Amino acid sequence: MQTHFKAVLAVACTLAASPAHAQRTNSVDLTVNNVGISIGDSRRVVGLRLNYRDRDLREVTGVNATVWMPYEDSRGDVRGLALGLPATGGRRVDGIAVGIVGIGAREGLRGIAIGGVGMGVGDDMKGVALGGIGMGVGQDLKGLAAGGIGLGIGNDLTGLGVGGIGLGIGRDLHGIVLGGIGAGIGGDMTGLAVGGLGIGTGGSGKGVLIGGLGAGVGQDFTGLSITRPWDWRPVPCKRIDDHGRRARPKTQW
Repeated sequence: MQTHFKAVLAVACTLAASPAHAQRTNSVDLTVNNVGISIGDSRRVVGLRLNYRDRDLREVTGVNATVWMPYEDSRGDVRGLALGLPATGGRRVDGIAVGIVGIGAREGLRGIAIGGVGMGVGDDMKGVALGGIGMGVGQDLKGLAAGGIGLGIGNDLTGLGVGGIGLGIGRDLHGIVLGGIGAGIGGDMTGLAVGGLGIGTGGSGKGVLIGGLGAGVGQDFTGLSITRPWDWRPVPCKRIDDHGRRARPKTQW
């Protein structure tokens, strides 16, 4: 009798605990040892994970498809493909990130990223990034980045940066920048910088500066600076031959 009572009590405790456990589980998992398919806000998955908006995510290796950006307190990392329908992101993304509207990576992004409207990376970005309207990188960018309207980089750019209207770099440039209307570099510049109307660097420069109306350098510059290229004209100069006679003018650019 006592044994029977203990068995009944154990079953009752299990049933009583089940609702609480169900409340803590925010996903339906078709997985074995976290490998398989998960639907909902699961913590760890190797395979395919589908969710509306991430909060509890810790790590996905494979495909993470979401409807919207993660919550601010989310600490999830994505290794593989982050797919936004229409937006996605994570603490860190290593691999490929595609968002119809946008992509957000709070700490860093490494790989290839395409945001239909825009993209934001809190720390460093390494790889190729394209933002339909614009994109911003909080720290350093190494690779290629383009924003349809603008591109902003908090620290250094090493590689190629393109802003449809404008581009700004907080510190140094090592590479090429192209700004449709203008571009600004807060520190030193080494490479090629082009601004449709103007280009400016706060520090020193080495390379080529091209500004439609003007170019400015805060310190020393070594290289070629070109402004108002449409006003260039051939300048004839006088030349004297070896016998002291005036020779035919030679055109000099």
